[in-house]
Amino acid sequence: MSHRSKLFITRMADIRARLCKLTGAADVQIMLGSGTIANATVANQLALLGTTGLILSNGEFGERLAGNARNAGLRYDWLQLPWGHTFDMAEVTRLAERLPAGGWIWFVHHETSTGIMNPLDELKKLADRLNLHLCADCISSIGAMPVDLHGMYLATCASGKGLGSFPGIAMVFHNYKPEPHPDRFPGYLDLGHWFENQSVPHTHSTNLVAALDIAVQQATPERMQQIADNAKWLREQLQSLGFQLAASEDVASPGIMTILPVKEMSAAELGEELEMRGFWLSYRSQYLLNHNWIQAALLGNPSRESLEKLVHMLSVVCRRTPEAKATIAAAAKAVKS
Repeated sequence: MSHRSKLFITRMADIRARLCKLTGAADVQIMLGSGTIANATVANQLALLGTTGLILSNGEFGERLAGNARNAGLRYDWLQLPWGHTFDMAEVTRLAERLPAGGWIWFVHHETSTGIMNPLDELKKLADRLNLHLCADCISSIGAMPVDLHGMYLATCASGKGLGSFPGIAMVFHNYKPEPHPDRFPGYLDLGHWFENQSVPHTHSTNLVAALDIAVQQATPERMQQIADNAKWLREQLQSLGFQLAASEDVASPGIMTILPVKEMSAAELGEELEMRGFWLSYRSQYLLNHNWIQAALLGNPSRESLEKLVHMLSVVCRRTPEAKATIAAAAKAVKS
């Protein structure tokens, strides 16, 4: 289908409307590229404010936001926590109160590297009270769980994560009418350029957009509840096998579980063996290799049956290490008693 055809322009408008209904956002631009493109575009929009901001990070993707801000020449404070730690809202409030009115806060809603959910609703209230622009990376949350972007200045999403479609489409949600700045930004990184052209300023992949269309239609409350129910079940099963999870229960995302293998077990070797047996987990990203972590992703809403098979295979593989044998035996004894 031609990206200039009336049919495609109509489909694009329909998808944008459904995305806004799904999230409560005022508007959204659908762009070509990954979530990295979307976050770079947000950094450019923040540069137009000409004021100071605050970046919150407690994992890989929060630290990438700081990189986006640095590359865009932004002025900001940075509350950088160790990976897996949660934010103390009293400390965040103290730093936010130092910002000028009209400043900004930028954070990751679902920190994918650890599986931790950061406090979107609390930050919205804080930003509203202090008259600050709140921005969020929601790439791994929109579509997989309820997300309310009402009142958010900017938020990002990508087709291949929480929405479960093919990668290659980036989205920037906004609550204002952005102006194009052709003398300052490349067109692909200029939100106003996309807004002015109703998200079709250049050649679009109509196939990717068609796939996104279906994914948005399938982002129902029922799908999100299935992901949440399966996540709760899987967390319990993994912990019964002796695995430690990076995120505690009260802040755990239903979409990603970051698993810390027992001692003397290589996450990369575990991942490779599971692949040979038909289970594809995430472990090859450099930050996962550095931490010896492996991740189970439920963003695509896998069936309970497939998760049961995964748990069984993990129990078989883990029994090979002496420490794992002792852990599993103790867990089994505790269940019987």
